[in-house]
Amino acid sequence: MSGGFDFLVRQRPLEKRPDEGNVRGEYFLKQHMPFSRQPDLRAPFVAGDRFTLADILFLYSVDLAALVARRQFGLDLLAQLPAAVELLQRLGENANVKAIAARRDAATPAFIAAIRSRYGAAG
Repeated sequence: MSGGFDFLVRQRPLEKRPDEGNVRGEYFLKQHMPFSRQPDLRAPFVAGDRFTLADILFLYSVDLAALVARRQFGLDLLAQLPAAVELLQRLGENANVKAIAARRDAATPAFIAAIRSRYGAAG
């Protein structure tokens, strides 16, 4: 699942920029990621023993948060959260999640073309 939003970010070398906004942003990402305060969480899902909306939000936002953390702060967010990686893998095995991912992957080229057409090609 990881890397789904890579096409949205202009490719550039990883660099850590220590200005005040980035320090606050890095702190926010670390504190507000599911599992950040309990990285060895034993519950099977984000909010406990049942699949909930929290798991859906996690599934479709964690890859973007990890991409921002890597690009903006040089931080490998998921490397610090093994329980989050396990949950991502487990959720990724769900047939509905696979179907949504296939539709997203099929629609991505048209989406990129539309963005480039409207705003110009990123280079």
